[in-house]
Amino acid sequence: MKWGYTQLVCPYESWDQTLVRKIFNEVVNIKKCGYGHNYKDVLPVETLDFISDHYLVWIENNGKREYISGMKGISLKKLKQYNLELPCISLLNSIKTVSSIKEHLDSLEIMISQYSDVEDKVNYFNGWTIKPEYRGRDESSQILKLASVACITFVQEELGFKRLGLGSGMPHLKTDKVFEEMGYASWQLHGEELPPLKSPSYNMRETLFMQGTSTPLVYLNKVDFLKKHWEDREMLGHINKIDKAAA
Repeated sequence: MKWGYTQLVCPYESWDQTLVRKIFNEVVNIKKCGYGHNYKDVLPVETLDFISDHYLVWIENNGKREYISGMKGISLKKLKQYNLELPCISLLNSIKTVSSIKEHLDSLEIMISQYSDVEDKVNYFNGWTIKPEYRGRDESSQILKLASVACITFVQEELGFKRLGLGSGMPHLKTDKVFEEMGYASWQLHGEELPPLKSPSYNMRETLFMQGTSTPLVYLNKVDFLKKHWEDREMLGHINKIDKAAA
């Protein structure tokens, strides 16, 4: 099986490039297929997709490449550049119509304050999805599934030691367990873990807000066989701002 990674960097800033627009269309297609399989009447594309980094997994058969999964990440620094708020704040604001979000906002404020000097290393990851036909239990599907989420770890490891990864896990899809394996945990306030909240944005499914600052060695060992694919990834977009020497 031939497969690899493509990283599409902030497509909005390179929208004049034909290939950037083409791969962004692949991002939309993956989201439409994946989210449409799991949720009813959920629009999977948003403004942030234009300025986020997208991490795609592709496979190649008979010389034809197919993009099968996607994940996106965006830094606090990039969000401030465009005067936008963290996606988790937007998600919480949509939840406040059905639940109290004060504790979650207080927790987030405390976390962010600890990384005010490295806003480029505070990243929110979301939008993980895989085309339904590649969600099997066979070995190839399992490798591709692992590759599709391992990119979070690879991105975080390139950022160094002082870093903060934010995300939201969906217990009904067990994506919270995927984050846990990568070293993520529930947000906390005064030493207490905060519970998941039902989200109107996801058909009232529970959303668990999570954070991670380091990756367990056992997980690094688990995904080590994928690392060469990551290091050899195709990079598109505004890459002159990226220090790929670390890759």
